[in-house]
Amino acid sequence: MSEYYVYQLARPWNGVPCYIGKGRGKRAKCHAVLGVNHYNDHLASIYRKANGAPVPVTYIAAGLTEDEALALEVELIAAIGRADLKRGPLANWTDGGERSPAMSDQARAKIVAANSRRWEAARSAGLAETVPHRRRVAPKRDPYGPGKIRAFRRNQAP
Repeated sequence: MSEYYVYQLARPWNGVPCYIGKGRGKRAKCHAVLGVNHYNDHLASIYRKANGAPVPVTYIAAGLTEDEALALEVELIAAIGRADLKRGPLANWTDGGERSPAMSDQARAKIVAANSRRWEAARSAGLAETVPHRRRVAPKRDPYGPGKIRAFRRNQAP
């Protein structure tokens, strides 16, 4: 199937590439969603420096098979260079070419079967009751800072 693409993120202030990736679907847009909270510290700092300006995404090639996209990703990262190796401006952590973690149908079936057995065991033991979804309630915040009220009460004479 030809559903993969190779994309490039660039610094908005000078257009220098900062990341090369392979994806499908909305993968290229995931970086913008993470923005300043990106797991890649280098990309997070680029988003911080951009100060809200969109980091442009350029689709280099589309309609590729996964193998073609991986090969092009490796080639582009090698040509442009990674910053962590002091060979270029890219924030990529690897030389590319890693496949997405995919599960075979057989592995997926094994996991489903194991989970079904666990669920049935819990249900027969009376532990697997369905609980309606509840909104998570945040704990009460201490207005004087963490532990201040408790410390104040400890130090008070009864």
